[in-house]
Amino acid sequence: MSKDRSPEAQLVEWGDRLFYPGNRIVKANTPRLHWGTSHATMIRHRIEAIVRRAPQVMVKVTGGGRGMKAIAAHFRYITRNGRLEIEDDRGAVERDKEALLDIERQWRLGGAYIPDIGQRREAFNVMLLGPSQGCHVERERGFSREGRG
Repeated sequence: MSKDRSPEAQLVEWGDRLFYPGNRIVKANTPRLHWGTSHATMIRHRIEAIVRRAPQVMVKVTGGGRGMKAIAAHFRYITRNGRLEIEDDRGAVERDKEALLDIERQWRLGGAYIPDIGQRREAFNVMLLGPSQGCHVERERGFSREGRG
């Protein structure tokens, strides 16, 4: 508990408890966004967004493939073994096992050869989670095309 009883200090204390709980396991310091304003102002903005029910978007980067076997397994998982559509980097949408094998071949031989099992992480799994009220497919496609390095 903070000894400072000013409204600003209490807002920061309770905002930190709400938005940055101490019971999470975090390997590194939690990055916090700073907009050149005070910590209390940032907490106020965040509370206002929640009260307004502003749509929130989460970008989650998970795992990734260390070798072509892991990447191919992820492709099979996200397409339900070819039963769902998959879109490649050129925008071609396909749906079957043959198309899935073709995309796997493109990944393996497209740049530097990717061995079946490797030490280097060759891919990252990126999930874009947004509000369920409306799908912004074009915006997500733009992010995926511009956001990768």
